[in-house]
Amino acid sequence: MKKNLIGIVDRQKDYEQVIKIMQWLELGMRAISIMYDEYSSDKNSKENIFRLKDNIAYRLISAEHMYRLLLIEVGQAEQFLRDKEYGRNNIQFLAGSNPYMTVVEPKISAVFDSVVFNLVSVFDYISHIICYICKTQKSETFYWTKLAKAVRNKNSDLGKSDTGPVVDQMDRDFVGKLYNYRSTLIHNHREKHPFSIDHNLAKGTFNVKILMTGVEMKDFKFIYKDHDENDSFTLPFLASCLIKTSAIFIEAILDSLYKDISADSHYYHNIRGAKGMNRPVMLFVDPATNMGSPIYEQIWKQFKDANPFNAS
Repeated sequence: MKKNLIGIVDRQKDYEQVIKIMQWLELGMRAISIMYDEYSSDKNSKENIFRLKDNIAYRLISAEHMYRLLLIEVGQAEQFLRDKEYGRNNIQFLAGSNPYMTVVEPKISAVFDSVVFNLVSVFDYISHIICYICKTQKSETFYWTKLAKAVRNKNSDLGKSDTGPVVDQMDRDFVGKLYNYRSTLIHNHREKHPFSIDHNLAKGTFNVKILMTGVEMKDFKFIYKDHDENDSFTLPFLASCLIKTSAIFIEAILDSLYKDISADSHYYHNIRGAKGMNRPVMLFVDPATNMGSPIYEQIWKQFKDANPFNAS
């Protein structure tokens, strides 16, 4: 059976969607950070929670930027290979090693690896904010792999939290595989990405696409969720899927943190000055009712309403 090659039809449109996803996630993290600052009894919350939030936002932007560079590299590489017209003039290279491919492939792989590295860092930074919100001992923090083990202890503060089971399932379904792939890249070997060549002398067409490897297809089986098992995928398509899947899981974490913060609310003590009289609590005043509500509620509502994965 001939494989279908699945790629990104409109790369600019997809990149613009990734930008919106990152802006959307920052909105959710901002709402959670404001909520924690206003709800918790932690007197150092303002400085610490926003520092942690900014670290996550930086890594998300880094992943977004690496994805942009990947799309640029791939586009330039495809044009370079077409310009060389080796499919037309150097047929002997089609079945074996091609010197032009070896020029562009390492650069493309390097940028894709950077997308993966930044996504892994995103989850490490997220583990820090989870520990800070959910653990009693605020100075104790874990990276993701240790966090995933800690939440499986049902008697621990992390294990008892609403966020604990979410982290456990996420690690099994996706994040653990992302870490394992990153570990292989760093410690064992890199993945060398193949090219798909569509060469039709009669039509005068020559197209080339950079593909996922067999190892990547095995490690990231989730990519087949909406596709046939015989399909193959371009490398930009995989990068886009990794970013979007990460975003979906991050939303799940934010939802669970919302529950954990709500369950231990000191809001009314705080608005009465429990954290100090020099820390005013900002309210959103509904012009229709003239009633005030915590400002995070409006930001959280904007976050949930702006979900880019909801069907339009």
